[in-house]
Amino acid sequence: MKKLSYMACLLLASAAFTACDEDYTNWADPQHNPEDEAMTVSIELASVAAMNLNEQEADSAIIATVSAIAEDCSMFACDVTLSAEGKTVNLPAVVKEEGLKVRLTELNRAVASLYGSQKSVARNVTVHYSPVVRTVYGEATTLNDNQQETMAVTPVATPAVDTEYYIVGGLNGWQLDKTTALKLEPESENSMIFAVIVSPEDKFEFKIIPGSTIDTPQAWKTALGSCKEMESSNLLAFIDKEGGEPGNLSCPGGKKYRIALDLENFTYSIREDLPVQMFINGSAYSSDWNWTDAVEMVPVTQTPGMFWSMQYYAAGEQIKFAPARKWESDFGYSDDAISAESIELANLTNEGGNIAIGKSGWYIVVVAITNDGRTISFLEPAVYLLGGLVESSWNCEEATRFTVPADETGEFVSPAATAAGTARICVTAVDAGSWWKSEFTLDLANGGDGTIVYRENKAVSDNLGELGYECAVEAGQKVYIDFTAGKGRVE
Repeated sequence: MKKLSYMACLLLASAAFTACDEDYTNWADPQHNPEDEAMTVSIELASVAAMNLNEQEADSAIIATVSAIAEDCSMFACDVTLSAEGKTVNLPAVVKEEGLKVRLTELNRAVASLYGSQKSVARNVTVHYSPVVRTVYGEATTLNDNQQETMAVTPVATPAVDTEYYIVGGLNGWQLDKTTALKLEPESENSMIFAVIVSPEDKFEFKIIPGSTIDTPQAWKTALGSCKEMESSNLLAFIDKEGGEPGNLSCPGGKKYRIALDLENFTYSIREDLPVQMFINGSAYSSDWNWTDAVEMVPVTQTPGMFWSMQYYAAGEQIKFAPARKWESDFGYSDDAISAESIELANLTNEGGNIAIGKSGWYIVVVAITNDGRTISFLEPAVYLLGGLVESSWNCEEATRFTVPADETGEFVSPAATAAGTARICVTAVDAGSWWKSEFTLDLANGGDGTIVYRENKAVSDNLGELGYECAVEAGQKVYIDFTAGKGRVE
């Protein structure tokens, strides 16, 4: 048990009542109320240090007890929050004689949502209590001194992984039948990820049934689905110890979608069938076009199927793209995919299906894949220093633009900062108003070596500083970026 102490001071008003003589009032000596009395209100909570939910037989448990409380006071409520992985969730709790009690299913879901995983391993969460204390005089106050403690919570074990999984729902009339149900296949041998591609005309709902139970009376009791209590999460729900059944999963219609189960973390995803990685290979990287030397492109934030990369190419070099490091689904020059502007900018030509570069220089290369096709773009190598560091600007404009080096060994150099602050650096892989979708920074906080850190689809609400990556700049300093080395500096 770990103890947390909270304290506050309340002013308790005490009124004096005296008899009133209707015939006489001494206005020279008016009635006075006594001064408010100060009362110290304090409470000490002893918090549980660790809890393995697999070892809990009841449906609820005490996570903190009251080890000490001020005289004539009682705790009648308490707000509880859990934090981990840069996220915070509320945990409903009720006050009992023995302490703060929570439902184990809610604690389990809270920890899983923080980590984006239901893997049954000890997870450290930061617990913050805000107890509400009431005095015998009816005064109440919330005590919050920002003291926090760490609790290790082990989520409940998920169902054993089966060898087969089937989609049962609107596509097959909800029939528990392997011949009509849609089978999810493992991505590779011994893979914990099972997936299938669907192209429904309309939206449909479904559940996932393990292959070993689909032909048995236990089929629906083993069904996997959505978490009704956390509809926005991607946690794969199953019948819990309280008997709660999972909700239906839902897939949109009108496009091609990939439905996937991650059975290591017991999560699911339903997204357009678009690549999650993209690589550039060619003579610019190795003479024999070895895929181990290929460059991985940067995903454009919150834009599935779109990628960018800052590259230097010499005239005569050739390239191709692929969603994996191998000659599979690779693609290169296409009149339908490459714009006339890109062809003119880099003097691009078709060399046996490869993209041949005719003009040496730096380029922002952008690949966008949709269900309708793909586009390949070569853009000017525009890099911008934002964050209000240059003339208070947050715009991708000439005043905030880096200079471009003459060759691949040089550095991009920002304008001198006119104010101190944290650098927000970007290129415009998409429209300038969405510059944060192709944002990056330099890892210079806490002894970082200046490695370029891309925003990609990292779970941040605003910027990479939320993850501890910051590039501090003083007035008069410039930012230097070497894309070839993948690092930068501030001087």
